[in-house]
Amino acid sequence: MRYRLLAPFSKILLADANLDSFDTQAYFPNSHVQIKRATHTQPIQTVISQLQSPIVLEGESGLGKSMFLRNLVKTSKGLAVYLPASKCAAGVIKAIQAKLPISAHDSKFLQSLIDYNTLDICIDGLNEVTPDTRATISSFVERHFQGHIILTTQPLEWTPPATAKTYVLQPLKRQQILEFLISRQAILPEDAPVLGVEYEQACEDYLKTQLNQQQSKDELAAVRQFLSNPMDLTLVAQLLAQGKEPDLLNLQQQQYEIMAAEYQQLHLHPFPLSEFSETVYQMRLNDQITIPEELWRDELQCMERHKMVLTRQLKDASGKSYREWYFRHDKIQEFFIVQTFLKEENQQRQQQHLQDPRFRGVYLLLATLLNFEQALVLRETLIQCAAETKDHVVSDQFIQRFNSRPELTFTSAKDEMIALYQQHNQDLMEIARLQASQLINVENKAVSESMSDSYRSKYDQRHSQNSFVDATQSGGKQEISPIQHNYAPEQKQTLAEAAAEIQRLLKQLEETNPNATDTEKAAFVNLAIPANSRQRLVSALQAGGKEALKEFLDNPYVNIGTAIVEGWQNP
Repeated sequence: MRYRLLAPFSKILLADANLDSFDTQAYFPNSHVQIKRATHTQPIQTVISQLQSPIVLEGESGLGKSMFLRNLVKTSKGLAVYLPASKCAAGVIKAIQAKLPISAHDSKFLQSLIDYNTLDICIDGLNEVTPDTRATISSFVERHFQGHIILTTQPLEWTPPATAKTYVLQPLKRQQILEFLISRQAILPEDAPVLGVEYEQACEDYLKTQLNQQQSKDELAAVRQFLSNPMDLTLVAQLLAQGKEPDLLNLQQQQYEIMAAEYQQLHLHPFPLSEFSETVYQMRLNDQITIPEELWRDELQCMERHKMVLTRQLKDASGKSYREWYFRHDKIQEFFIVQTFLKEENQQRQQQHLQDPRFRGVYLLLATLLNFEQALVLRETLIQCAAETKDHVVSDQFIQRFNSRPELTFTSAKDEMIALYQQHNQDLMEIARLQASQLINVENKAVSESMSDSYRSKYDQRHSQNSFVDATQSGGKQEISPIQHNYAPEQKQTLAEAAAEIQRLLKQLEETNPNATDTEKAAFVNLAIPANSRQRLVSALQAGGKEALKEFLDNPYVNIGTAIVEGWQNP
């Protein structure tokens, strides 16, 4: 009786799942899950083939949580309701009542449907709502400890319902990655330049190149992180089918550029990225899901052809048809939102949304899109925010993304440069000891002659701006003059190098962020200079005193420079 009474409303209950645009061929069924804090994994289709008790499905963005839910309700033989977590702020019962007109007058009727498990309840995106809304949903699940309920969320600091079992969706393994790429042929455009056997070979060749074991462990880990994500892999498949080389750090950018090129060819003017991105930002700010067609009809049609947005046909109360447009995935929406964060006039947004879970993915994009100096400052800000809120999810993932930047990839060549620097340091120390004992002047020529030819060729790279090791050498003085103060030559050399490096960093920050506060300047320098180098300077400063350091600092940098170093002495 209950089933037959609800059957006419089944489409309304699942409207938010947008099943009309759901292609079962796009769903990848071979993902695995792991019970939280367990060690073994199991196929998701085996573990969660149907709902029997409350479940939390946790996974990183793009691993396929929403796709699994949509496939679950699409193939379910029973009745189900699909709810975005954002619609449950007033409670889960209220959100379901809003979909069922008959229940608005009889809340007990709806309660009985849930108590007798007539309705499977799927709630998607707990990470996108406030802690209060999560608490409301969690309380509902704990009250219905035998209910057929599933919640999805990205990793976050929260306490899941005590009555729910938590499964963690796993990244794809090497063989799964290849299977996933090849399976994408079913949803690729029929007119794509690379298809069939040629496409399969392109997938295998690309994976061999990207997962090359000869690269460093850090590089390999970063590559695997991107390739194990089905959302990112879908973009890789689209780019390979277009005959292009996917750039794992800029997949959304590549997808956008292909779409924008077609848009300009059709409409004879560039895609309005700035204006469209501002609309998307306001949508996220106001929890608006649909993209206003009346403003962006031409843009949406072009984006639909490139799998960036989806459309749904609906009818209003008078029977008139209309369309609603949605982003295909949060990652695509966040690509446009982050464009507004990168604009100079909107930089305050980087601070404004630090604790807003709706912008979490935007901050992860900033880890690689901001210039290196700004990303360093934002990293420090996020770390401080995590310390205050006890929520380290965003800061930890930001650091992981930040460490995948090309500037921080530890290749064997950079390791060799570090070794050469350490050797040169020993050479300088020996020269200083000789000078102290023999009271001789050491000219640049003598320094050069004391080093091997192979070292000199490497040392010529000392002007690199990506390495403190190189920068300290470029800032240092090769000529050591006779002792005029109460500190040894090697201490003077250390002070000179450190002062030059601090000034170089401060000047660099002035160019990219002229309005940086003293706190931000200190944070930037602290992050850029390794701890062992700071300790070496502190030791030299103790011997020569603060006034000795001021000799090597230009007037505009004396106060901030000495303040930074004093902070090292008294952390």
